[in-house]
Amino acid sequence: MTQPKVDKPKTNKQGIDWSKKDMYDGIGRPDLKPKQKKDCMFQYATKYQTFVDTGLITRKRADKLLEDNLQHLKEHWDEFNSPQMGIWINCDSNTSYHTLGIEIDYRDCKLKDGHFYRIKEELVL
Repeated sequence: MTQPKVDKPKTNKQGIDWSKKDMYDGIGRPDLKPKQKKDCMFQYATKYQTFVDTGLITRKRADKLLEDNLQHLKEHWDEFNSPQMGIWINCDSNTSYHTLGIEIDYRDCKLKDGHFYRIKEELVL
């Protein structure tokens, strides 16, 4: 009587079973990318319209959204639209706006020569 064939797990020299991809998060496997932490949110809106308002995303994705929407922000930079753009960081959930990492707000920034500058308050009296 012969034994039925059983597929052996694919292991490395240390005996680690690489077939369980989720356990290793891509570390040591060139064919798997490490998972990036989704702990950021991105928002871009004017007084009249919300253009982008994400749930939890990676910082890389948030930076890409900022880059993609920056020209539009510059084109609508006026008091009528009063645009705001921000990246929230270190968020635990879609509703935990923990820390504002980047903020561009018409109320306290100005656009000069294609760059945004924060207007600082100075005590006068």
